[in-house]
Amino acid sequence: MSIRLVTLGGLHCYRDGEEVEALPAQRLRCALLVYLALEREASRDTLVAVFWPERDAERSRHALTQTLYELRRTLGEDWVDAQPDRVRASRILGTDAEEFAQALERGAHGEALALYHGAFLHGVYLADNPQFESWVDRQRSRLERLHRRAQREFLDGRIQAGDLAGALAAAQRWVDVEPLEDEAHHRIIELLARTGQRTEALQHYEAYLRLLQKEELQPLDQTEALVARIRAGEVSATAAGSAAVPSPARPEPRDGAAERATAALSEPERPGPAATPRPVARWRARLVATARSPGDLSIQRWMRLALAPLLLLVLLAAIALWRRAGSEGAEGGVSIVVFPFNGSNTAPRSPGQRDSELHRLLANALDWLPGIRALDGAPLLAPQQSWRSISFPELLQRAEDWRARYVVTGEVLSAPGGATLSLDLYSPDGQRLLRTSGGESTAPSAREVERLALELGRAVAQREGTPLGLTPGLPLPTTSPAALTHLLEGQRRFGARDFHGATEAFARALAADSLAGLAYNRLAVAEIWRWDYAAALRTLEAGLARRERLAPEWVELLEAQRHSVRRHADSATAAFQRLVLVHPQMIDAWFGLGEALFHFGGVAGYRPADAEPAFERVASLDSAFAPFYYHLADLALYRGDLAQARAHLRRIRPDALEYAARAAMLNLYSPEAGTRARALDKLSRADRATISQLVGHFGHGGANLSLVDTLAAYLLGRGRTPDDRVRGAQYRLVARAAQGRWAEAVAGWDSAAGSQPFDRWIVHAYFAGYPAEKLALPMLDWARALTRQGRAPDFTRPAYEDAQEAFRALVHHAFLQGDSAEVRRLLGRLDEAAGHADAADPLPPALRAALLARLELLAGDSSAAIPWLEAAAGRVAEPIVAFFPHSNMAPQRLALAEILTRQGQLRQARRWLDSFAHGWSFGDLLFAARVTELRARLDLQQPSQSAPPRRRTE
Repeated sequence: MSIRLVTLGGLHCYRDGEEVEALPAQRLRCALLVYLALEREASRDTLVAVFWPERDAERSRHALTQTLYELRRTLGEDWVDAQPDRVRASRILGTDAEEFAQALERGAHGEALALYHGAFLHGVYLADNPQFESWVDRQRSRLERLHRRAQREFLDGRIQAGDLAGALAAAQRWVDVEPLEDEAHHRIIELLARTGQRTEALQHYEAYLRLLQKEELQPLDQTEALVARIRAGEVSATAAGSAAVPSPARPEPRDGAAERATAALSEPERPGPAATPRPVARWRARLVATARSPGDLSIQRWMRLALAPLLLLVLLAAIALWRRAGSEGAEGGVSIVVFPFNGSNTAPRSPGQRDSELHRLLANALDWLPGIRALDGAPLLAPQQSWRSISFPELLQRAEDWRARYVVTGEVLSAPGGATLSLDLYSPDGQRLLRTSGGESTAPSAREVERLALELGRAVAQREGTPLGLTPGLPLPTTSPAALTHLLEGQRRFGARDFHGATEAFARALAADSLAGLAYNRLAVAEIWRWDYAAALRTLEAGLARRERLAPEWVELLEAQRHSVRRHADSATAAFQRLVLVHPQMIDAWFGLGEALFHFGGVAGYRPADAEPAFERVASLDSAFAPFYYHLADLALYRGDLAQARAHLRRIRPDALEYAARAAMLNLYSPEAGTRARALDKLSRADRATISQLVGHFGHGGANLSLVDTLAAYLLGRGRTPDDRVRGAQYRLVARAAQGRWAEAVAGWDSAAGSQPFDRWIVHAYFAGYPAEKLALPMLDWARALTRQGRAPDFTRPAYEDAQEAFRALVHHAFLQGDSAEVRRLLGRLDEAAGHADAADPLPPALRAALLARLELLAGDSSAAIPWLEAAAGRVAEPIVAFFPHSNMAPQRLALAEILTRQGQLRQARRWLDSFAHGWSFGDLLFAARVTELRARLDLQQPSQSAPPRRRTE
């Protein structure tokens, strides 16, 4: 048995080749069948949320079970597998939409086009709820894009084969299916001219122009230029196949809100092509005539009558505030009345007939937007009364009685093959703020209504001074008001450092619109800030899997963020730099660039200060976008600007971890002993993470090591816990060793930290060249025992556990001193464990590259080792590797600088040496002496360059 649904251009159901004619009339059952046929599988919770959102859980699940039972009675049992939690469609249920997409994937464009007879479910309305309608709109949009791609590629193939007649016939079929498709008309005009049919080309253009004028649209600039060339005789007939017909560049949407808002506010009302005044023109004329009537008071006369102007102004201000408070009352938001639309004149309707479904859809969509409260204007009119049957001032007065700030009216107008919805937005004084329309060649769908709601909402937000958009200068990343609302909620929560809430909000945005490209990036960033890099990578990959349906700027953003998640320092930085050059208003690109420069800049050849312009650009675009101010506070502290650091600190919530750490930093910088003492006393109640952040930041680049020593002494003080004493000994070791005081660094080590079987800082100091063999070698033996027992490496466990750090130490030791047999043993163990690592974990490939570099060095080929060393050193294992010294790949970076110096590649050598001063790894301080020695050798070879040129970030 087979069941096939024909959904392109309408809806028909066939069982074993015979049409089931009664099924499309059973709207809800048919909607569920179509949904399962395309989704193939869904949870019961998802299905009841889509089809029975208003019912309680028990009743909705019963309704789902009953609907599936009725469908089984009609179609048989085998088409569905209904489990307790999930419902799956079997292979015997198929659709022409699936066949169309699969044919296109195979490259069978002719077969695909033969299946496409119109838009998905054209003219069919199955379920009266916005969730299902939104799903239908997304499927329709996806299939329309695939259809345009199929048409374009088929036409190009015919032209390349020299079959201009076949290409012309295909373009005509394209117009038959999509009468308002600009590219199809452009192709027909071009092909007619190329085949010697100049008169027919111009006639087609005139017909196309009349079609657009009915929709109040204009042809593409490229098409007008083409017609001008044809009239001038510059486009003539060519031999078949001798000239390719180019596709016109895809324009910005012709119905952009900004253009129409500007036109509505700056140009007077003009009659259309048929010289028939629009209803709004008549209203405006009536209002102007009323305002200019002799009975009205002039401004001068009014001013003469105002005996107490100050009191009157106060009174008027109070009334305005009261009205504004009323329109933004407890229910929240600016009130907008949406009056029922006048009906389409394509069908016989009475003069007052209205399309109530569309106006309620628009009100629901507007109500989703933050700061807007949409009101149904039907109760303000009598039954079957049209807003056109009363005067416009009376209409405004009725809206004002409801204390509404704005009014929306609309008409469903005739269009070839369907209808178009035309909307007008008015302020209370009767000024038209925006005129917009939508519907294309089909009846206005829920997707079009939602898009129009976003245009109206953006116009209101602009007038109210409350930005609605997420990325100034770019189109909104979604056509769904629900998705936009969840995006804004996620942004608000992210700015408040509620990363869990932000993650949930961004996930809801994607559930509302799976093509909201920005939501993938925002969700990934929120997951990064929750330290869940694997989840962030999965989110980005899910977005990039839809790259064919996303706008190019969002695809580029997701690719740049993927480099960042994988900690490819160079690639991430370069990708974000390209984005900000092309899209200088894209907040997410500037934020990603700032994060990459701040965390990865040292490895990529930058200074942390290079991130400051990027963060300041984010602040200028949207100061509430993200909690990045502590980065700016850090940078101000490093350059000694305490006043600026305090200013940035005020933008951080006082209960946030970053606030406590930076406030302590400010106090410890104080020259007053009392202030420093109070700061240390306050730190006695701080948690481990706060103190660790302080140490990492104080030790950055070797600055303020005395403060690190102060904190170490504090942790080693009387009454501290054993864990505090261990960390105190570690911090003192790094601070004093970096100052050349090794004996003091290890003094008292046994009593404070000597009981541990493995200590990362002692082993790291040994790798840096300090005389720590007696302490470090037994720890490396312990690491080898763990590896033989199979306990290390285990990349599924936290990176900071001793067993994981111990294996990293073994790799570094093998890189510095190991023979080929030891290196190959570690490679085998590494490859075995890497299969269980997260795809986002950069450590397995970095450690593997270090071992392969060692094999090349053992073979005496230092040039062949350079690419492996760059692969190992160019990945930043942790965003801030202050607390994981074996993740900073310091031995490989230093070896790379030494090899490049010997080969005379001094600029590249200096870059890797600078990474020790400009990076964030606290462990790099232990290599300070060796870095200084190598830098002196490099300066002798290149005395004229005391410092490398700084790269621009803007």
